[in-house]
Amino acid sequence: MTPPRYVRVLCQALASLSGKPLIDLLIDNASDSHQQHLINRTIQELPAEEIGNLLIQRLSEERDHKLRKFLSQLLVTMGEAVFPHLIDSLDNERWFVTRNAITILSENRRPQLVGVFIPFLDYPDGRVAKEAIRALARVKTTEATQTLITQLESPNYEFPNQIILALGAQADSAAVPTLIKIACQRDPFLNHKSQVRDAIMALSEIGTAECSQALIELLQRGKWVKRKQYNEIRCQAATA
Repeated sequence: MTPPRYVRVLCQALASLSGKPLIDLLIDNASDSHQQHLINRTIQELPAEEIGNLLIQRLSEERDHKLRKFLSQLLVTMGEAVFPHLIDSLDNERWFVTRNAITILSENRRPQLVGVFIPFLDYPDGRVAKEAIRALARVKTTEATQTLITQLESPNYEFPNQIILALGAQADSAAVPTLIKIACQRDPFLNHKSQVRDAIMALSEIGTAECSQALIELLQRGKWVKRKQYNEIRCQAATA
């Protein structure tokens, strides 16, 4: 075992080399799980405040899927130390850089990040907006739930199904009245069938007595128009 004083000297020497050439060298050699484990431990010894931007930049340029996954997990592991760099990168003009930053931040599931995600619910690129919805679902706070409900109830929002599923994933009983309203709506021609099905799924995830009663009501409801399609909904309610 290496004596502690040698370890300190080696860490200091490594920190003095931290910069783009070293980061690129390490990532270029992260070709398999063994190397990735070693490189992960090495990078953890570097000052996160200094290398955060370098890792984010490399992630935005990397073409190899396995290395992108490795870089993303590395940034997740580094936690709050790289939050400022990730939040700064949210304003990047490239949509995928913004989406990557939201994904990595949301993996930490910190309540203080809710306010960071909210503005991106209306992002022009739908891929980023959907990631912001998933991010709020991961955080699971009252503020996140109320924000999603408000967005769902706003007219003409582009991604209602994603929000419905996110509310189910949060399993917050505060969302039950809104989800019941969607699941039990009067929709004779099933124009909103996909939303009804997703609301049923979300209610089954929350699983309160109020949810069960709404699902029973759906199961018992008769239907004369589009009976075959409505039977699919009844079957889903039974399963839920």
